[in-house]
This record gives sequence, structure tokens and C-alpha cells, in this order.
Amino acid sequence: MNIVYVGVDLGSSNFHQVAVNEAGVRKVNREFATSEANLIKAFADQRGEIHVHLEAGELAPWAISIIRPLVSRVVCSHPQSNAWIAKDADKSDRIDAFKLADLLRLNRFKEVHYPQQQSRRDFKTLVQHYDELTQQGPTRYREWAEVRVEALNHALRDIPEDRVRYHICFGSWHVPHVSDAPLEDIVDLMLEVKAGAYSIEAANVRHEHERHVWEKTRLQAGKILIPGIITHHTTTVEHPKLVAERIVNFAKLVGRENVIAGSDCGFAQAEGIQRVHPQVMWAKYEALAEGARLASKQLWS
Repeated sequence: MNIVYVGVDLGSSNFHQVAVNEAGVRKVNREFATSEANLIKAFADQRGEIHVHLEAGELAPWAISIIRPLVSRVVCSHPQSNAWIAKDADKSDRIDAFKLADLLRLNRFKEVHYPQQQSRRDFKTLVQHYDELTQQGPTRYREWAEVRVEALNHALRDIPEDRVRYHICFGSWHVPHVSDAPLEDIVDLMLEVKAGAYSIEAANVRHEHERHVWEKTRLQAGKILIPGIITHHTTTVEHPKLVAERIVNFAKLVGRENVIAGSDCGFAQAEGIQRVHPQVMWAKYEALAEGARLASKQLWS
């Protein structure tokens, strides 16, 4: 069966579709208004083994969920990795779509993986229902969580584990957080997720002590721990020496090669939301980088 390579340049108002054959000869070149019905229509008349390429963006997960059942393969790449498109002065939606098709045909792209939207929502709320559900009974929360971990792993089944980072989110809002789930109660559930790295809060005053959980919990071989080393919960900028100390503490517990220093949670989850002023945020990341350099010298000296 002949392979047809399709590039889709997706915009909020319109999308452009270009299809080329295995020799790079253009077969389809057309534009549609962006809608679910038109995405289905764009692939309804395609014949052969259809491979589709589009770039990562806000609409990409939505478009992929519509296109995937209609074609043989859908891949998504990061715009910054597509230098041929980004650096070319000759640009239009049609030209970009053609280049996406050709990059797929020539296998010159770096793929981005999106989990299914429902699964993304489930893992985000995995610990945010802890307090509510434990009040319903001692086993109610685990029953609820185990189903969602199983569903998430099902959604991740075709994605290499080293492409997946799993974040435990208690919510980044500035509240007392007295109802946050203790890490020791949910760490086994977290480690059941088929991910290559696990991101946890560890720099704020509610969760910093939980590094001791790793004295009794084994991080599986080949896995990465991303503890929060700086936090969005306070405007005080962490000292680089404190950053280094926190990194070294985790490195001693799970191995220096298994730690990536991170932040507790996001500093700006959506437009109009700022947990701290941007200048404070960047000062925290500068401290994180400097502290990581100090820790590396200590750990590899």
C-alpha cells in the first residue's frame, strides 16, 4: 500500500492540509475552517496508508484525538526543532504544511507525545481528592486512585517511559494546604505510573520534610526523581547554598544520577495567574541554576 504523508498547519481559525506521495509529489493542497467536522472531512477522502504530521501547540491534543482514528499514524513535533520551517523567510500556512509533510516523509523531526486529555485530567487530580475521599472511609481514596492509575497507564501504553514526567500536584494556590495528601500515603501509587520521572513538591514548608520518605522507599532503577528545590509558595528567593543542600540531600537518598532539581509547581499556570512576580520567579530559577552548580561540584568532586 502506498504511503501518503500529510502535513497539517493548524491555526485557531483555519488549518492548511498538504499531502505528498513517497516521491514528494504534492497530491492535496487545501484549506479549511478549524472545526471537528472539517478535520474529519479533510481525511475522509484520503486513500492509502495515511501518515500525518502537525506541530505541538494548544490545539494539537484536540486535533490528534480527532485525526488518530481516521489514519494510520499521527506524529507531533516541537516547532523549535523544525529549523527548516522556523528559519525560512518564505512562509505561509500552505508552505508550512508542505514542509511538515516532507519532514515526515524524510523522517526529520523530533516527536512530541501527548497523553489523552481525560487521562491528563485524572493524573492532575490524583491527590487533590485525597482529603474528601478519605473522609468517606479508610479505603475509599485508594480504590478511587488505583482505577485512575490503571487508566493512565493504559493511555500511556504506547509512549516510551523516558518521554513521560509525572507531576504530583496539590494545587499551586496560596492556601494553608493542611489537607494535602502525605507523600508516604501515596508514593506507592505514584511509582506505579509508567513514567520515567516523578515530580514532587519538596521545597515548601508543608512538604520539605517528606524527603525522609525516600529513606524507606526505593526509586526503581532507571527512574528519575524531580523534587521541588525552589517553591512558588513564597516570594523569598532561595539562597543558592540552600538549593545545593537540598539537592545533595536527595542525591544521597536516591543516587546523584537520579535527581533533577525542579520547582514545586508552576509559577503561572494560565494567562492572568501569577503565583509570584516574574522578576521573583526568574531570580528563583537563577538561584536554582547556581545551587545546582554548587551541588554538582560537591557530588562529583
